[in-house]
Amino acid sequence: MAEIGGSGQVGLAFETTKGTYIAPTKWIPVRSESLQKIEEKQYRMNIRALADRTPGPQGNYRIEGDIEFEITHDTILYFLYAARVLPAKTGVTDFTYTFTPVATANPTTASGATTRKTLSILVGRSNLGFGYTGLSVTGFSITFDNEVMVGTFSLMGLDESLQSIGAQTWPTSDVYGPEESEVKIPAATARVDISSASLTVDDGGVADHRMDGSRAPSRIRWGEREVTFTAEHDFEDRDDYDIFTAQTQQSLLVQGSRSATNDQVKVTLAGTITDSYDVTLPGLGDLVSANIGYHATYDGADAYTVEVKSTEDIT
Repeated sequence: MAEIGGSGQVGLAFETTKGTYIAPTKWIPVRSESLQKIEEKQYRMNIRALADRTPGPQGNYRIEGDIEFEITHDTILYFLYAARVLPAKTGVTDFTYTFTPVATANPTTASGATTRKTLSILVGRSNLGFGYTGLSVTGFSITFDNEVMVGTFSLMGLDESLQSIGAQTWPTSDVYGPEESEVKIPAATARVDISSASLTVDDGGVADHRMDGSRAPSRIRWGEREVTFTAEHDFEDRDDYDIFTAQTQQSLLVQGSRSATNDQVKVTLAGTITDSYDVTLPGLGDLVSANIGYHATYDGADAYTVEVKSTEDIT
């Protein structure tokens, strides 16, 4: 009998061998997930007195989809370790993790707290366990839903197999709500006029298939990176508009913080260019607001960095 979505579960683990399933070591409360096995269907199109296609060989496949969850200091770490970044870790019981973007093409399963990793992710649907392997984060976005910080991480992987679900232990860390979330533009200046914001990192993930006797990808690799940010703010002066017309670079920070020692997530864009600035008259009773689009660039500093203060010990 089919179950409702609320009966499902998502757990993950770092892999020690790329593509070899590892049972979950961390369970993630999620809002939604869309991981799927996608096949590139092949059909034969030969001339043989027919106008129809005929069946062809089974095509290549890949794993692809998104996981959306409310960001906490511990859960976001596991996804960031699977992204196209260089991780760093300091601290003894209260840890500071810093993730800086790199230009590498390939993920790794090397051990230790300073290396990227691939993920095994178990999704329980109607009491059936879908075990996805070789997963890398190909992009992510951070948005705010009723001022709660929400992350959507896009993943690509190698394969899927039936797995047992097992017992779950759920994290107890709190989300970042209205009192803990803020946007700063520039990065040192808190804004009191922003009503919505969205930060996106897209690392151009590609599933590479090679002539290796397998329909699964030989690897997931990254391509060109795009880092963008959009915001809506109350239009009261021309300050942001003048920055747009002058094409002045400025920094930007998105933050959720409950403790600057062990419960904080900060994303900094060191130098952004304003792509667009749209302000028009709304309806009679609506606030006049502006929509701004930013593009982060590398100009002597990384396009973005993520810093996480956490008690979670990634080893």
